Amino acid sequence: MKKILLNSLLVLAFGVSSASAQDIISEGNVKVTAKELSLAIDAVLPERTREGMREDEKNIRLFLIDYFTVKLIGDAARKQGIADEPAMKIQQEYNVNRLLSQALIRRHGESGKQPDFEPIAKEAYLADRQRFALEEVVHAEHILVAVNAEQDDVAALAKANDLYAQAKKKGSNFSELAKQHSDDPSAVSNSGDLGYFTRDKMVKPFADAAFAMKNGQISKPVKSDFGYHIIHVLERKPATVRPFEEVKDELIEEQRAKYQSTKRRELVDSFQNRDTIVIDDAAFAEFVKAFQKKQQK
Repeated sequence: MKKILLNSLLVLAFGVSSASAQDIISEGNVKVTAKELSLAIDAVLPERTREGMREDEKNIRLFLIDYFTVKLIGDAARKQGIADEPAMKIQQEYNVNRLLSQALIRRHGESGKQPDFEPIAKEAYLADRQRFALEEVVHAEHILVAVNAEQDDVAALAKANDLYAQAKKKGSNFSELAKQHSDDPSAVSNSGDLGYFTRDKMVKPFADAAFAMKNGQISKPVKSDFGYHIIHVLERKPATVRPFEEVKDELIEEQRAKYQSTKRRELVDSFQNRDTIVIDDAAFAEFVKAFQKKQQK
């Protein structure tokens, strides 16, 4: 394959009309012009991919080579007569009609004056505010003193009480205590910080204690199946509902999608429900019988 792709010609693919017919890459009769490459990028690639691609010549080159390779292989298939095979013709016609149908549906959805989706979104929000409910959360750090073969319950509780006393001392650094003494393996990297969590994310004894505490409070040792926890609550956030302004864009997009879906259904129904459509039931029944007989062989 001849890789005739100069940076100056790549620039031509994006709007320099005077050179739009310039061949960027070719082999024999198979070629890609600057105009075709520009159209192909817009038609084949999603918008997000296109935007990122315009700033990277390497990605443009990769797309060009891939696009051209498909053209070369397609040309070879035509020369072998594959395009003229009945099944291939049907598939080609179906694919073309499917693309045309999608284009017509899209244009139908964009036709006419579209509604103002913000008040519709606000109405949907008010009708189902619980959808945007946020549970109460606690941000806490902890020190775990494990009960295991090396440390029985009595020893673990004694150690936990000692660490609790140290944590309560004025000027004590809870995070450093957790990093140095916690049996939670993650404490080495997070210094015992558990981040924000909902009640259901923790074992019941731990959750019951944490969600009953105030900001800044340190608990006495709390027993769980893992051992003894000393909990330091950093912050509590009460249950709330996300405000409309926070979810507005999401809801507007949902309402726009619903509108487009309704418009699509409207157009499809206008074709499917035509009184002029005729189904020959006898011919169809005959076809089904023959088709099922063929499948049984």
